[in-house]
Amino acid sequence: TAIILFVFFYQRKVNAERHKLQRVQIEHQKALIHATLQAVEEERRQFAANLHDEIGAHLSIAKMTLSSVHKVPSEDGHSIQSTVGILDETIASVHSISHNLFPPVLAKLGLEKAIESYLRKIPPSAIKIEFRSEPLTKRFDKDTELHAFRIFQESLSNAIKHSNGSVITIQFGPKEGSFYLRVQDNGQGYQDTNRTVGLGLQGMLIRAEMIGFALKITPTPSGVTVLLTPKTHSHV
Repeated sequence: TAIILFVFFYQRKVNAERHKLQRVQIEHQKALIHATLQAVEEERRQFAANLHDEIGAHLSIAKMTLSSVHKVPSEDGHSIQSTVGILDETIASVHSISHNLFPPVLAKLGLEKAIESYLRKIPPSAIKIEFRSEPLTKRFDKDTELHAFRIFQESLSNAIKHSNGSVITIQFGPKEGSFYLRVQDNGQGYQDTNRTVGLGLQGMLIRAEMIGFALKITPTPSGVTVLLTPKTHSHV
């Protein structure tokens, strides 16, 4: 009996230590991922600023220089005008890339306006998008708004690329002192419900965890719904 009791308590102690080690490892992994995401966002912010301020400024100066050239032969004048047109397109591309890397409207006007601005860039012929929103009564800290915006971007991208649907509905609004965000499509849903979670979905789940929100992804044969809510109010 003594031996059996010893083995029982020893095994229980071993299991407890194993579970403790697993918890420590999970928390360590979360901390590493959190730090990585923060570093990535800071790199995006810095790169977007440099792209807009330095490269964009240099391109604008080059355009001004070419535009100021007068009284040149017609053939050379045509070449200059073509070059100015190319510079215009390049400046617009630089501006678009820098805004996608870190949208300034998010910092200035908040999550709702950032979503509206992002949706305006999507060609209407690509897919029908319905955006329904209620204005928030307050702003949230920059990390909460930024990670929620990244979750919105990834959800919308997945719906456009993989749903094969005709309509994507986005809902955003206040919920008991916080906010909720829903992205829903009417497409084919997940064909394999047992498929492994991809890096994009993992990133969304981690971002939601970082800001204290719950992320619920509901696949059905008629589409996928992604719902982001505060953990204390996980149903909308």
